Amino acid sequence: MSIALATGAAHPRGLAAIRCSGDHGRALGRSLYDRGMDAGGPIILFDTDCVLCSSMVAFVLARESAPVLRFAGAWSEEGLALAARHGLARQDLNDTFAVIDGSVALLRSDAGMIVLRHLRAPWRWLAVLRLVPRPLRDAVYGFVARRRYRWFGQRSDCTVVPADQRHRFIGVRGRPATS
Repeated sequence: MSIALATGAAHPRGLAAIRCSGDHGRALGRSLYDRGMDAGGPIILFDTDCVLCSSMVAFVLARESAPVLRFAGAWSEEGLALAARHGLARQDLNDTFAVIDGSVALLRSDAGMIVLRHLRAPWRWLAVLRLVPRPLRDAVYGFVARRRYRWFGQRSDCTVVPADQRHRFIGVRGRPATS
């Protein structure tokens, strides 16, 4: 994604990031902030139609060290506005998931590194993969991302959102969790 390279900014943890600019409420729209998404932990912007991506969200929910991560559907009005606010076009979201951490958007493997930081051990220990050069990490990420629908499937709104976690999701209709 050339936009990350062209407008990259330094993230406090040494990860590549796209810095946010512009008026917070006006650029993104009030609906995202009216729902309390303006304060708290990072926001994972993910493909709600991708079985692998939705499974990743379920994995993260089950293994978080604390319930601070938030989730936004990439194809929702709010998700597209959040992406645009960080310089990401709809096509960019086909190639990567993003993690909005403060005023920066982290992409590809760097987004994964931020998510790992929020998991319990032993999963958080995988953050040692940050020592692998970013071009190699991103090449592996891209290889899987380009094949995700073929390997894992695609279903409209396949994310299962637990009822007690709905407040952490925006722009995700999802299927209700079954008991």
